[in-house]
Amino acid sequence: MADTAADDAAIEAAVQGLPDWAREPVRAALRDPAACTELNLSKSKYDKEQDPIKSLPAAFFQLTALTELSLLDNQITSLPA
Repeated sequence: MADTAADDAAIEAAVQGLPDWAREPVRAALRDPAACTELNLSKSKYDKEQDPIKSLPAAFFQLTALTELSLLDNQITSLPA
């Protein structure tokens, strides 16, 4: 059970820089990164009035099965190193 709490804490830390609307889809992807092949973070899918994503957390490197990532209508200014 401690591993789950540690995993949850790591996921919460990873989503801190994201706008509220983007946090849940990223949380879901990070809970099972090997199963996440598509991630749609297109702002138009959610609410265009919300803040855009400006940077991606380094935790995105954990999404090793990801083959499709949609970031339409966001303002990405930095990528993880």
